[in-house]
Amino acid sequence: MARRPAPTTVVTTAVEAVFAGWFVLTLLTQHPQRSFDRLRSLDPVGLTIPNWRFFAPEPATQDFHLMYRTRGADGQVSPWHEASSIVRRRLVHAFWFPGRRREKAFFDVGIDLIALNSLEVEQMQQASSYRLVANYIRHAVARRERAGDLEPGSDAFQFMVVLYSGYDESGDPEYRFVSGLVPRIEGAELSAPTEERS
Repeated sequence: MARRPAPTTVVTTAVEAVFAGWFVLTLLTQHPQRSFDRLRSLDPVGLTIPNWRFFAPEPATQDFHLMYRTRGADGQVSPWHEASSIVRRRLVHAFWFPGRRREKAFFDVGIDLIALNSLEVEQMQQASSYRLVANYIRHAVARRERAGDLEPGSDAFQFMVVLYSGYDESGDPEYRFVSGLVPRIEGAELSAPTEERS
């Protein structure tokens, strides 16, 4: 008489088959050929078949850098200061790098700011990305003044987005967005006529 498999063997084999099928399905749906995407219809909610095709078709080849300068009450403009920088990568960053989120956020905001170049000044100043960066710089200036790194008493600031080739220092930086002078106090009027944009 034929021996029947034990119930635990049947369950184990079934679980292994399900996981093997899931693994094969996951691999197939990662293929660059989009004809495999119809397999995703087996997962209508989109939670069980992972999608790891997250690489951009046109990857970023430059870093965005945010700089600012202040204008004193006497009208003198300070040199440009860094408001953001790219952290040099270390091996531990392959596993844990929460600071990368700030770089990625600024990359996204930088793209938005560059797109604002085609707008009128009033429209530009109402854009959320412009206001976000203006407030970020407003707080950065206040922090540096409290720390004694900046001369106190500035009434306005200006910010700029610079694209550069990152670690490849052979390329020249590109100045892609320069704001007009922004009052230090939100909503305040500037005391002297200012340039709108450089």
